[in-house]
Formats: sequence, C-alpha cells, structure tokens
Amino acid sequence: MTSPEPPASPSKLAFVDTVPAFKDRLRALIQQSGLTAGKIAAASGMPRSTAYSLTDVNRSSLPTSDSLQTILDVCAVDDEQVVEWQDALTRVRAMANLTALTADAKINELAAELKALRKGLGIQAPNLPDHVGARLRQVCGVQDGDSSGTVRDKVSETMRSLITRLPKSQWEVARLVFGIGTPPGQRYTDRLAMLGDSADRNARTMQRRADDVVYLIAEIAYAAPAPFGQPARTGRKTPWHTSALAVRLTFGPTGAEVFETRRIISHVDGLEEIEHAISLTRPLQPSRPLPTLEGLGIDVVAGGEVHSVRMVSSTRVAFRLRPPSSLDTGEQHEFFFRIRVDEFPSPFYCCTPEYPCESFDLNVRFDRGRPPTKVWRIDGEFSMDAEDPLAPRKPLWPDNAAEVHTSFHDLEPARSYGLGWQPADGTAGGLHTH
Repeated sequence: MTSPEPPASPSKLAFVDTVPAFKDRLRALIQQSGLTAGKIAAASGMPRSTAYSLTDVNRSSLPTSDSLQTILDVCAVDDEQVVEWQDALTRVRAMANLTALTADAKINELAAELKALRKGLGIQAPNLPDHVGARLRQVCGVQDGDSSGTVRDKVSETMRSLITRLPKSQWEVARLVFGIGTPPGQRYTDRLAMLGDSADRNARTMQRRADDVVYLIAEIAYAAPAPFGQPARTGRKTPWHTSALAVRLTFGPTGAEVFETRRIISHVDGLEEIEHAISLTRPLQPSRPLPTLEGLGIDVVAGGEVHSVRMVSSTRVAFRLRPPSSLDTGEQHEFFFRIRVDEFPSPFYCCTPEYPCESFDLNVRFDRGRPPTKVWRIDGEFSMDAEDPLAPRKPLWPDNAAEVHTSFHDLEPARSYGLGWQPADGTAGGLHTH
C-alpha cells in the first residue's frame, strides 16, 4: 500500500496568513492522513458529534488550540510541525481580528463624518464640499479636481442611494436627518423637532434614532462601494458592483475549467442584465494560434442565462448574464457559471474588475502530472504588469493536492488580482475575468 504524502512543510505553513488558506492546509492534512471523526473519537474519547465538527473544516470556524492539537496528535504530526501549525493558527487569528478591527474603525470614521454632514442645513449647505470628509469622499467617488457642483451631485446621489438600502421604515428619518427633500433653510435641530412631533417623541429619543440611522448607513457604505466609486474608467454611473467573487480553476491534461460564483448588487432600478468579459492574453510562442470562440465553452450553471457571446477584440470575449428577473437598487443576485478552455494551460488567472469588487476568493488546482515550477500572488497590479513573470512578488506553493488558495478584499477597478505561475514548458498565455 502506498504511504500517504507528508503534510505541508513548515516552510509552506510560514506563508499562511488568512483563514481560507489555513483551512485549506488543514483540510489537506486531514485528507492525506485519512482522518475521520471515528478515529478522533477513539483516540481522544470525545463524542463522535464533537469529533465530526473538527473534521468538517468547510463548515466550522477556526479550531481552538486544543482542538488543533487533537487533530495533529491523531495525524501523528511531528513536534517541529506542531509548533508551525500552532504558530500559523495564532497568526491567522491575529490577522482575522485585525481585519475586523480595521472594518469597525472605518465604519466609525465614516459615521463621524456623516454626523458632521448632517449638521446645519445638511446636504443643502452652500459650502457642502467643506463638510465632506476623506472617508465620505472615497465612498462617493469624489476626485481631487471635482468642482463644488460635482461634489454636491455625487454626495447627494450617493446618500439617496444608500438610504434606499435601509429598511423602508427608516427612509423618512434618514432623509430628514440629512436634509434631503426638506424645505430650504431648515437646520438640523429643526428637522429633529419635526421628527419628534410626527412620532410624538422627545428630542433626545429622536437624536438616538438619528444616530442609529447614521451608523447603519456607514455600515452599508463600507460593505458595498457607492455608485460613484472609481468613475474615471467608465465615465458613467456604475450600474452594479460585485460584493463577492469566488473562482475555482481546475487544470486537466488537455485544458482547464473555471467555475465562477459572482454575487452582484444593483445600483440602479430595472437592471436586466450585466455585461461580462474575459481576456485571454496572447500566447508566449508566436507560433501558437490566438484564442477563438470555438476553444471556449461558457455555461450558466445557476442564477440566470448567458447570451450574446462574442469576440470584441483578438483576445477579449464579452458576454451578457441575465438574471431570472430584473434587479432594483440595492437588490442582490448570484450567478454561477462555468468556462471551459481547451488546451490552454494558463500561466496566470486574475480578476481585473471594471466595477468595484468587495472580495475575491481564488482556488487553483493544477494538473499533478505537470505542476508549475513556481507560483506567485498578483495583488493590485496594472494588467500589463500582471503578465510579467519577473516582477518581485510573494511566492506561494501548491499543497499536496496540487492546489493553491488566496483571497483579496476591496479590489480596485482596472487593477489585477490573482495568481501567476511558471509552467514547466513555458508555452502558455493568460486569462483575466472582469
């Protein structure tokens, strides 16, 4: 009987710094060791149901230090690697906590700026640009060269859009708080008094409600970039953005399959379809043919239908995704589709978004018969730079299942995020999803 491959080496664990990456390593260890809930229960004496939760890495949260130690003991991991595993767990927990703290800090900063915006005449203030803080300018897509009128338009439209994503019962409160649609010259205290009179509540109660609404808007704005985010590339209002993108790229002996799950949020009413595209770079060897539609297969697995597949340039394929019903402002929808690429062992896979993207999770499973000689992470580079294999980047290594996992957050339009690798034969082209 063939003995199992050794678990991930300490040098590889040293580069694990995200929850998904840690879970991927732990999942690989469990699979390679043939670990089951029954084995854990027999070795540790814990109930089988508890043992099952330790092996179900996909559903469970990060293990405790003791739970991880139980898994490592049953898998017979040596002392040196136990230290590496525990260090990795500590590091990943710290990074996860830091991310959460950073998110809370951004929300609190934006809430403070929104409270400053609501003072006096609110968005009707004649000197409105002076009351727009740095965090709010980012949310509204305000550029350094924007005129006062442009700043007012961007802030007003963004605030109206964010308010529509609150529960409808809070729309009136939010509009009055920021002076949207109120009579000219009405100051914040007067608007609060109006709210109190209509709800038969005192000013202190209405102040608490106003603060609650401000914080909710800050949460919404941080979770989903506003319509004016990064407008320079399109020159028009952003109709939607991606709240979550998950891609699994799997290589076989003669080609590759891309499974993409994309959740979008509409910024307009009546959104009937989204324009999508992939870019296939030119092969490194001039003798190899350019990509064609005949070499691609694009199928929607769930969430709607694909149509109007066409070549818009020698390397760019565009198509449209249509949800079952149109989306209104703030509504979400998820597409799951597959792209098949024949005989195209791509040396990089990147997301280069046209519109803002909150998160991108990428898992690449290489052909174990033809593994790459090296793998690297591409993080926020220009698309042309992403194709350069010589640029200095953070190295990554496939696990024993020949898989590499990485993730990104707050992706900027027109920048590339993903993985690159050096194939053994050095003959490949590349692929961007937009």
